[in-house]
Amino acid sequence: MSDSNYAAFAASLDRLADVLDFERDGLGQRILDEQAQRIADRMASGQGTKGKLKANRGEYGERKRAKGLGVGVGLKSSDDPLLSIENIRGDQVVTHDSASMKPGKSDLAYRKAQWLANGSDGTEGERSGAENQPERPWYGMTKDDAKDIRDECGKAVATHLRGH
Repeated sequence: MSDSNYAAFAASLDRLADVLDFERDGLGQRILDEQAQRIADRMASGQGTKGKLKANRGEYGERKRAKGLGVGVGLKSSDDPLLSIENIRGDQVVTHDSASMKPGKSDLAYRKAQWLANGSDGTEGERSGAENQPERPWYGMTKDDAKDIRDECGKAVATHLRGH
């Protein structure tokens, strides 16, 4: 590629960088809200990002089952339940070129989210204090989620380009 062709190509890439803007028309917020709802829906049916979530084990699991509590619901009652849509939406940040969220509206809710995901032996983040608990990946995207998000971004780009 000649230097002039390369310069033209680089300039076109710079223009394309502005085509997908997560702040435009609420795209990033819409994607995050839809993803939070997907996670909430999966959790309501006992599913995580990799299929059915493993039940709590041992005495802790027995005590939870005796109270009829599902995966992701702790033994202690809370005014700030981990699986509320507010805690699943958690801390969201939308900028021009990114949209991200992490679980928990409070530090404690974020820590509980890590306990659920990591169990007793997880390798990332804080582990549960309960003994012999399985890892349960729950907060993230499935392949279908990623496809839906790509499709939504593609529609946003197409809409933007039609307007220019």
